[in-house]
Amino acid sequence: MGLIKKLKTIPKTIMLLAALPLLFVGCASKTEIESLKDRVYCTEKQRQVDVCIKIYQPVCGYPEKQTYTNSCFACMDENVEYWVDGPCK
Repeated sequence: MGLIKKLKTIPKTIMLLAALPLLFVGCASKTEIESLKDRVYCTEKQRQVDVCIKIYQPVCGYPEKQTYTNSCFACMDENVEYWVDGPCK
């Protein structure tokens, strides 16, 4: 009961300011989940190709965050685990 009395003495603005960062935690995790949906993981079959068609559809390969001409070139690189559409930013 003593703790509740102490909490009542804290000004409401301080409590509001303390709770404000909690609102942004939910937004960050939603953004992370959305970025997971954009990932395309390279398959073993994609890694074993001998040649790639030179069509410019840039992708960003991860974890090295390097831009490749297209997904075929990205997956030929053994260091690329997955890629997302568009050049790296």
